[in-house]
Amino acid sequence: MECGFVDRIELLTQLGPTIQVQIVFLHPIDNSVPALPSNTYPALIDTGATESCIDSQIAANLELPVFDERHVSGVHGSDMVNVHVAQIHIPE
Repeated sequence: MECGFVDRIELLTQLGPTIQVQIVFLHPIDNSVPALPSNTYPALIDTGATESCIDSQIAANLELPVFDERHVSGVHGSDMVNVHVAQIHIPE
Protein backbone atom coordinates (compact mmCIF):
# COMPACT_ATOMS: atom_id res chain seq x y z
CA MET A 1 0.00 0.00 0.00
CA GLU A 2 1.37 3.40 -0.94
CA CYS A 3 1.04 6.40 1.34
CA GLY A 4 0.36 10.04 0.48
CA PHE A 5 3.64 11.38 -0.89
CA VAL A 6 5.18 8.40 -2.72
CA ASP A 7 6.63 9.58 -6.08
CA ARG A 8 6.00 13.22 -5.07
CA ILE A 9 8.49 13.62 -2.24
CA GLU A 10 9.06 17.33 -2.97
CA LEU A 11 5.41 18.01 -2.04
CA LEU A 12 6.09 16.92 1.54
CA THR A 13 8.67 19.68 2.02
CA GLN A 14 6.56 22.24 0.13
CA LEU A 15 3.22 21.50 1.80
CA GLY A 16 4.22 19.90 5.10
CA PRO A 17 4.46 21.88 8.34
CA THR A 18 7.85 23.63 8.32
CA ILE A 19 9.73 26.16 10.46
CA GLN A 20 13.02 27.99 9.94
CA VAL A 21 15.96 26.66 12.00
CA GLN A 22 19.64 27.46 12.55
CA ILE A 23 22.22 24.65 12.50
CA VAL A 24 25.60 24.73 14.23
CA PHE A 25 28.37 22.21 14.87
CA LEU A 26 28.24 20.89 18.43
CA HIS A 27 31.53 19.36 19.56
CA PRO A 28 30.85 15.99 21.25
CA ILE A 29 33.29 16.69 24.11
CA ASP A 30 32.93 20.44 24.59
CA ASN A 31 29.17 20.95 24.89
CA SER A 32 29.41 24.74 24.84
CA VAL A 33 26.98 26.29 22.41
CA PRO A 34 28.74 28.24 19.64
CA ALA A 35 27.46 31.52 18.25
CA LEU A 36 24.35 30.95 16.16
CA PRO A 37 24.68 31.65 12.43
CA SER A 38 22.36 34.09 10.70
CA ASN A 39 21.47 31.54 7.98
CA THR A 40 18.25 29.61 8.49
CA TYR A 41 16.96 26.47 6.79
CA PRO A 42 13.42 25.13 6.38
CA ALA A 43 12.80 22.17 8.68
CA LEU A 44 9.90 19.76 8.33
CA ILE A 45 8.10 19.06 11.60
CA ASP A 46 7.55 15.30 11.90
CA THR A 47 5.68 14.52 15.12
CA GLY A 48 6.18 10.78 14.57
CA ALA A 49 9.97 10.97 14.23
CA THR A 50 12.26 9.50 16.86
CA GLU A 51 15.35 11.37 15.61
CA SER A 52 16.20 14.63 13.87
CA CYS A 53 17.64 14.42 10.36
CA ILE A 54 19.46 16.90 8.17
CA ASP A 55 19.81 17.00 4.40
CA SER A 56 23.19 15.60 3.34
CA GLN A 57 23.89 18.58 1.06
CA ILE A 58 23.29 21.03 3.92
CA ALA A 59 25.54 18.96 6.21
CA ALA A 60 28.28 19.08 3.55
CA ASN A 61 27.85 22.84 3.01
CA LEU A 62 28.10 23.44 6.77
CA GLU A 63 31.17 21.14 6.88
CA LEU A 64 29.63 19.09 9.70
CA PRO A 65 31.99 16.24 10.57
CA VAL A 66 30.77 12.67 10.13
CA PHE A 67 30.47 11.06 13.56
CA ASP A 68 29.10 7.64 12.57
CA GLU A 69 27.09 5.74 9.95
CA ARG A 70 23.66 4.25 10.52
CA HIS A 71 21.12 2.17 8.62
CA VAL A 72 17.77 3.99 8.26
CA SER A 73 14.47 3.51 6.48
CA GLY A 74 12.32 6.39 5.33
CA VAL A 75 10.56 8.04 2.44
CA HIS A 76 13.52 7.25 0.14
CA GLY A 77 13.67 3.59 1.18
CA SER A 78 16.35 1.80 3.20
CA ASP A 79 19.96 3.04 3.11
CA MET A 80 23.12 3.78 5.09
CA VAL A 81 23.47 7.44 6.09
CA ASN A 82 26.09 9.58 7.79
CA VAL A 83 25.50 10.70 11.37
CA HIS A 84 26.63 14.26 12.17
CA VAL A 85 26.98 16.02 15.49
CA ALA A 86 25.10 19.30 15.30
CA GLN A 87 22.61 21.41 17.18
CA ILE A 88 19.38 22.39 15.47
CA HIS A 89 18.17 25.65 17.02
CA ILE A 90 14.62 26.94 16.64
CA PRO A 91 14.68 30.76 16.80
CA GLU A 92 12.01 32.52 18.87
